Amino acid sequence: MAAHRELYEETGLKVDELRLFWRGLAPAGRFPGTVGEFSIFYAPTSATDADVVCGEGAAMRFVDRADVLTLEFGRANAEIVPRFLGSAEYRQLVRAG
Repeated sequence: MAAHRELYEETGLKVDELRLFWRGLAPAGRFPGTVGEFSIFYAPTSATDADVVCGEGAAMRFVDRADVLTLEFGRANAEIVPRFLGSAEYRQLVRAG
């Protein structure tokens, strides 16, 4: 699956199963007033920052849920991240972990 490959290329992480949270249009960060198509996946992991090997991305780190909404996001992620944190999918993921 392309999402598995992208996760590995960006972070060096492998997971057994990626689940689709949301697919749709959201504000594109690169060009004001435009939208982009996004596919947002999630997966449980026991990985830590030490396990991450940034390939194509600039940086990545795990953040405590209490700190996530204090971070600055691009326009699309500023909409999508709070939606995910308030979702049944996130609550189920946390319960399972």
